[in-house]
Amino acid sequence: MSKHTPGPWTYENDGFFACIRAADGTVICGGILDEGYIHDGPNACLIAAAPDFSTMAHNLEKWWRLPKAERTIEAIEPVVREALAAIAKAEEGQG
Repeated sequence: MSKHTPGPWTYENDGFFACIRAADGTVICGGILDEGYIHDGPNACLIAAAPDFSTMAHNLEKWWRLPKAERTIEAIEPVVREALAAIAKAEEGQG
């Protein structure tokens, strides 16, 4: 299995074309918006946040594998910040 396109990914919608785009400009997925099409912004934002959640999960695993004495609040704090940022990004389209 090949690796996914690296993040960050962003959601773009110009009223004609909506897509999830990688930092290098690669379109991850997208489509032309036509009349009658119900666009699902919340799901698009969740998809765009996928690399952020993946990074956070890998960092959480690294923290968990630390010796117990090193698994401190200070060590997990950056991972918690990553999680909160990923959640905020995923929920952008729900407003």
